[in-house]
Amino acid sequence: MEQGKTSPAAKLVLLCTCASMCLQTLHRTIFSVAIVPMSSQLMLSARQEAALLSSCSLAGFALTNVPGGALADRVGGTRVLLGSVALWSLSVAALPLALRFSDPLPALYLARFLFGFASGVSLPAANAAAAKWLPPGRLSSGISLIFMFFSAGSALGFLLGSWISVLGW
Repeated sequence: MEQGKTSPAAKLVLLCTCASMCLQTLHRTIFSVAIVPMSSQLMLSARQEAALLSSCSLAGFALTNVPGGALADRVGGTRVLLGSVALWSLSVAALPLALRFSDPLPALYLARFLFGFASGVSLPAANAAAAKWLPPGRLSSGISLIFMFFSAGSALGFLLGSWISVLGW
């Protein structure tokens, strides 16, 4: 591959990586808006709300950053990122299912922890995927694009989260 040329396959990997970063932060941000009606419905205390909103997911996130980088180095960032997307998608889908339990809090805590656990590998995996697929002359631009979508997901999450009061969580 020439120094400055980006292959179609590399562009596809970059597009998918950007989309996964956007969706991940979109969910994280929407959850911070959804916690308000969830707290009312489930009668959560401030401590329970904080645990659901931040502690559970951030604990999972922190546990997997370094191992996620090592795993991406060993098996490839694209594979690790795909696994991450699959696992955090399942954890997001589990949130409404948790309400079927008589005490939904343990299941909600677990779903949020799994979301963080799966999300923690995504940033190192995205960087590894970019490093593998993008030519050196395009790597910084590609990683900048990934981080732009990471931030855009948060902005979109707050925008879309405003609909929770209308549609429910």
